[in-house]
Amino acid sequence: LAKLEMMEETEQRATATYRRVLERYPGNGKVLKVYGRFLEFVRNEPGTAAKYYEEALKQGTSESLLAMTAGQPGGEALAAAAGPIDEKNDGLVIINAQGTVLMVNVPAQS
Repeated sequence: LAKLEMMEETEQRATATYRRVLERYPGNGKVLKVYGRFLEFVRNEPGTAAKYYEEALKQGTSESLLAMTAGQPGGEALAAAAGPIDEKNDGLVIINAQGTVLMVNVPAQS
């Protein structure tokens, strides 16, 4: 019983996390697609997942961290300041004004 309760708590935390991310990046196709997978395979809500998949297709599923900042306050300035970045090879860490790390790509983790 304890393990089931732990699974339910974990699912609730994941749901809350996805909702916060979607509030911040509502037009990010990659986030929409991943949340759709969560709904389909974890929450067993394929009908709701389909809506998120559809929106993800409309928005596109960019792999770019800089693309995730588009439409956010300071997003254009960030992209302009960063200049040409090859996100597959260059490390990229995005930190807000409060010092909170928002995003880290794979090369930066290596």
